[in-house]
Order: sequence, then C-alpha cells, then structure tokens
Amino acid sequence: MLNKGIDPSYDTGMKYERRLGIDINLHLLNARPGTRYLPALMPIWNWPLAEFSSELLEKLEKEVGDGPWGFKDPRTTITYPAWAKQFPEGVRFSAYRSHREFLRRCFKRSGPKAKRLWRARREVNAWYAYNHCLLRNHSIDEAAGRPHIVFHYEELMESPDLIDLAAQITNISLYDSRSPAMRRTRGNNATKNNLETLYMWAGELGNKKRINKLYADLAHIRLAPEKSLSSPINRTQQSDK
Repeated sequence: MLNKGIDPSYDTGMKYERRLGIDINLHLLNARPGTRYLPALMPIWNWPLAEFSSELLEKLEKEVGDGPWGFKDPRTTITYPAWAKQFPEGVRFSAYRSHREFLRRCFKRSGPKAKRLWRARREVNAWYAYNHCLLRNHSIDEAAGRPHIVFHYEELMESPDLIDLAAQITNISLYDSRSPAMRRTRGNNATKNNLETLYMWAGELGNKKRINKLYADLAHIRLAPEKSLSSPINRTQQSDK
C-alpha cells in the first residue's frame, strides 16, 4: 500500500507477496534448503527461529535499496520477533480475519468430504495460533515504542477510510491499491449448505471460549472505524512515532 507509481514492483502496488520476504521467513523457520512453501496447518508457531543470514540481507538491500519498502507473508506473524530485532525501525501493519472467513476459504479447497471435518479442527488451531501471535507482536512493538496498526481484515475491506486514518496516525503516505474483487471470501457469515454448517460446527466445537477471548483481546488493540484521532489508543500510537 506504499508509494503509488507505475513501477510494478511490490513497493509500488504489486498485489502479490514479495518472494524474497517468503524466502527469508523460510530461512528464519529453519526450513529445509530448497523449500518453497510451508502449509498453513504446519505447527510452525512451535518452531525455534534462526538468525538472519548475511546473504539474505544483502539480497534484501539490493532489492529494496534505501527507499520505503514492505512485504506481506502470513508467516511473519510467527517470525516477527526476528524481524523486529533485525529491523527495529519502521511502521508495522498487521491484520487478522475472522475464524469463520478463514474456515470458509479452507472449506472450498479442503479436499474429500470425509477429511473435511478432521481438517476443520486443525484449521481452527492454526488460526488461533497465528492470531494469538499478533498479541505478542503488539506487545513487542509497544515495548519498543514503534508505530504499529492492527486491522480487522473484514473491517479493512469494508471501511476504506481506515487507510486514511492509519496514514494520519503513522504520519506516512499510504495509497490503497487493493481491488475489492480480489476478496474471494467476501459476503455474510451464513453457511451455504449443510456440509459447510457441519464443518463450521466441527471447527468451533470446544473452541468457542478461547475464540471469543482472542477476539476480545484483538478488538482492544485493533484500529476500528469508529475510533477518532483523539481516542486514547490513537494518542498512544501517535506519541510512539
């Protein structure tokens, strides 16, 4: 979302993930050499983190230079302590989506029906672990006095004004280059058939208490559409710059 321009690079609006950012995260997670992808359900939140390598840092410097840069990779939620240590400055943006939207997306590509209910349990566990790490990362940024914003994904997609509000809070220029059509899971939370309803039920069974607690904790730190620049959370974020 940084720097509107005609160059199709990630930093000027390209809508895909920065490959080098993914490679760095794979390295930080001690993935085997040659690994190009780690499934979302792998319990990487329990893996020890490696240090940045000089080779990857040199590649990053060559790719981004000394200008504004950023990247998107969900695994950064897990590897963030290493990034924060290596790059103590710079604005951070995080986003979390509802467990039902995540499950709905997983449901569409979860394979044979017989395996779907089993997968739903693992998917909720993964969703919880990733988003629970956002609370940890928020604490890391708070302790460092870094400007940081936490969005609720659905609110961000439905409230474009949040981009302007985030720009004012962090005092940086933001350009919204998103295409609403790319939100493949948009829509209400109603399930579309009995199997999807059963899928949601299986994922939520026994998990509702901790899901609701996580939502409450994330809601406390998120940038909400109704918040004004004079609200306590925004005054704190502004003073952190």
